[in-house]
Amino acid sequence: MNAICRYLPLMLALSLMSAPAMAQRDRDSEYPAEARRLGLEGRVVFRALIGTDGRAKSCEIVQSSGHMILDDATCVKVIDTARFEAARDANGAAVEAYFQGPFVWELEQ
Repeated sequence: MNAICRYLPLMLALSLMSAPAMAQRDRDSEYPAEARRLGLEGRVVFRALIGTDGRAKSCEIVQSSGHMILDDATCVKVIDTARFEAARDANGAAVEAYFQGPFVWELEQ
């Protein structure tokens, strides 16, 4: 059974600025092994503080998948690998801003 996780960008800026997400597809090895073994899937909604460099500085779960393994893995992936376009202020300077979006974990049949 192959496993994938899909990061679905959802442009929900929590300020007047936006932080568009970059789409990301991951390989089998990046699906949490325990979750794959147990056949766990789910949709996690996270909120991340995006720095001026486009990297997530912090992450919190807004809506759980119902599986702590997937919830924890989501924030690890967002902080370690996700890259965003930094929000811009009225003068075009990069600023920190919050981004909220879903991360869908699903096993391929």
